[in-house]
Amino acid sequence: MALAVLMAIGASGRAEPSEGGEWAVKAERLERHLLEAPADEDSWAALVHACLEQGDSERAEKTIARWQTSAGKPSAALDRARGEVAFAQKKWANAITALQQYLKAAPKDHAAWTQLAVAHENIRSWERASEAVSKAIALQPTPERLAQRARYRLRLHAWDEAEADVREANRLDPTSDGAKALLPLFERVAQWKGPISRLDARIAADPENGQLRLDRAEWLVGIGLRDAATEDVEVAFKAEPTSLRARLWRGLLAWDRGAAASDPETMKNVGDVREMALSEIDSRFERELRELESSNDAEARAAFLLVHEQPVLALSEVQKIDGSPSRTLALLQLQRWVEAGVAARRAVEANPKSHLAWYGLARVEIENGNIREAVDALRRSLRLQKTPEAAALLKETERRLTRR
Repeated sequence: MALAVLMAIGASGRAEPSEGGEWAVKAERLERHLLEAPADEDSWAALVHACLEQGDSERAEKTIARWQTSAGKPSAALDRARGEVAFAQKKWANAITALQQYLKAAPKDHAAWTQLAVAHENIRSWERASEAVSKAIALQPTPERLAQRARYRLRLHAWDEAEADVREANRLDPTSDGAKALLPLFERVAQWKGPISRLDARIAADPENGQLRLDRAEWLVGIGLRDAATEDVEVAFKAEPTSLRARLWRGLLAWDRGAAASDPETMKNVGDVREMALSEIDSRFERELRELESSNDAEARAAFLLVHEQPVLALSEVQKIDGSPSRTLALLQLQRWVEAGVAARRAVEANPKSHLAWYGLARVEIENGNIREAVDALRRSLRLQKTPEAAALLKETERRLTRR
């Protein structure tokens, strides 16, 4: 009704303004109309809507307060408008309260049920979100709503029900974006449903088991359900905050979804890792990470992290180890040159038979422009252990020396 009122008021026969000013003009017309008809609820609702279309939620709130004063009593339309304003402001709890109150009076409003589902989704209340959108589907099934419920059912690990929704959405409209996004997941359901369902059962019996949660998270990442994996990783991190596996996955997933600047904890996790394409993570990476999780070899753990360009986490593994060769390499990746120089010299002093210590020193000498010293350090490293990285760097460094 609110939009109908807006259209009627806009049909004045005069040239309409540009789209940017259209809602402002309609809002002013509604204001004038309400001076003459203050009991017109449809016009009040239309005015609230016009304010929100301009991005002015503060004016929308003030409009609701004036409407309440004018009406002098509660009404379903007021509750609907309150829900819209709270939704626009992302005040999800307020939106849920207002929409639920409205739906008691208007239980057949399928659009309001859908909006209520999205509000529940934003506070990660998957069961309530699924229930709300199911009400909308019962009133008016659409491919978009079926795909929406499928997403919620995936979060609830109701795999069969989610698949049924996706296939029905695809039957109704094969071009539906929601169905097209989820259908490939179920085309390979035989590959993942069994292992994840078994983990579901084990986690149901032991919900605080961090390693089981991480096992499931890795499967969820593998099939593209990264947001679902985040919940398991958070539980694992809370249970085992020193776990290398939990810390690495927590940071990678935070980076992948984009950290909110207002969330210092998430920002810290993003700061702990460097970007890694989750789509490129393979079973070998996961297997090695699991093996290192139970290892007490800090240098091996740091070396793994450095291979995958995670210097902050690598540094945290060896920070307290005097003369650690990995510490030098982590500092070099972080471009902390002075600290790397100190660490490199301490590493060769403490570990003169470590090829990695001499390799780290060579890297420092190259950064400092000391090419002869770098060549000498690389030759020492290769005498202790031949590695492709040291051999390639020696070849390149010797060329630089001959060009001088």
